[in-house]
Amino acid sequence: MKKISFISSLLLLIPFCAYSQSSAIDSFVKTKGLEHSLIGVSICDTKTGKELKQYNSNISMVPASTLKTVTTSTVCTLFAPDHRFQTKIYYVGSISGNGTLDGDIVIVGSGDPTLGSEYGSIPANTFNETILNALRERGVKNVSGSIVSDDRLIPYQGVSPAWTWEDMGNYYAAGVYGINYADNKYSVTFDTSKKGCKPIVKSIKPNIEGMTIDNNLLDYACSYDSSYIYGAPFSLKREVYGALPQKKDSYTIYGDIPDPALYAASQLKDFLLNNGIDVLGNCRTLRSDQTYKEKSERELLTIHNSIPLSEIVRIINVDSNNMFTEALLRLLSLKLADGSASKGIYELKKFWEKNNLNTEALFMYDGCGLSPENRVSPAFFTKMLFLMRDNKMFVNSLPVAGVDGTLAGFLKNTPLQGKARLKSGSIGGVICYVGYINTPDPKIVAVMVNNYNCSSYSLRRAMEKLLTSLSTEQ
Repeated sequence: MKKISFISSLLLLIPFCAYSQSSAIDSFVKTKGLEHSLIGVSICDTKTGKELKQYNSNISMVPASTLKTVTTSTVCTLFAPDHRFQTKIYYVGSISGNGTLDGDIVIVGSGDPTLGSEYGSIPANTFNETILNALRERGVKNVSGSIVSDDRLIPYQGVSPAWTWEDMGNYYAAGVYGINYADNKYSVTFDTSKKGCKPIVKSIKPNIEGMTIDNNLLDYACSYDSSYIYGAPFSLKREVYGALPQKKDSYTIYGDIPDPALYAASQLKDFLLNNGIDVLGNCRTLRSDQTYKEKSERELLTIHNSIPLSEIVRIINVDSNNMFTEALLRLLSLKLADGSASKGIYELKKFWEKNNLNTEALFMYDGCGLSPENRVSPAFFTKMLFLMRDNKMFVNSLPVAGVDGTLAGFLKNTPLQGKARLKSGSIGGVICYVGYINTPDPKIVAVMVNNYNCSSYSLRRAMEKLLTSLSTEQ
């Protein structure tokens, strides 16, 4: 996840909240570069849930992607590991003896974030192949009508109003809708090989009909990617600002697909055409064409099942996938409400309150942690993790320290390599880790830092030292 512009302003009360009976914590808070930071630590006993050591543990702080554990743990409790999103495909009209479907193909979305995804055990083309095979089984050789995406299941506010404009339009801030496709992501490749010249757009993949990109990249030399793609949901106008590393023939950045439901329909049409089934009509969504009237009753053509929920949750926590997380927040809402993110947050909080976990320290504005307005206390994390300690789907979804995912480099070559399952979180000025330490004296941990002035590298090394010391400290 790229940095976002954010400086937290908490609090004159901090000196009165801090408390520690740990030499490891006392040493950590004295780390150079943390003099003006908000620091929170909570260490709990895995068997009893008792808080063993703490520092500002009841102060709510910006959690970044550690918030994903709140969303995924709720889903892991309310849904079975083998739960799957079901996308149903219908046809409207009749199939003649000569193989003509005189009508439309209708894709009815379920909010599945994995259609055409590069993640997971199901190949990206499976969705289109399933439909192609179903048409062939019925002898269909051409379609006289359109490909229609029924994307109405989830409200069209696909992004959080608490996300920053700096993020909007980038792949990691992709919206979530009734129909999602190909991770709702496209790539733009630039040629930055000419020193002193503005990078040139070489290609946009996949091709999104009607989308334009206004190239405002700077021409100065830099060693890192500071580019951002700006654009609102459903808008085909995109703008890119910032700078890219120079002297490269190809440098690729990623944006979010403006209208995934329409893109899914167009990709299906192209796929059918390339495999010998003509589609004469256009592609449309029921968001953009609310006057669409079906000629007759829908007939079920086929059903596409997603990868199991356990695999989706694992992808979220290992790869820190924002879009998948936001889809699960809508899944929570659909269980009892209208599919909106706000109702998903409401249902999530209500669930934990019913399970005797006070949510006063939880301030959620999305499910993935991208909003700088989110706040969670370290003590909330450890209490929640204690309640989840026996949920195998959730615990096994967390990456192993020093081994995989976003934890591959953290705690590597330390005594805790392979012995901790943690979720990391980082945005501008924020680094956090929450999870389980599985040593002979196991512990539940939450370490959060907001507003640090040292390098992220040095802070992570200090956090490694802290966690290693806490794993053995009595």
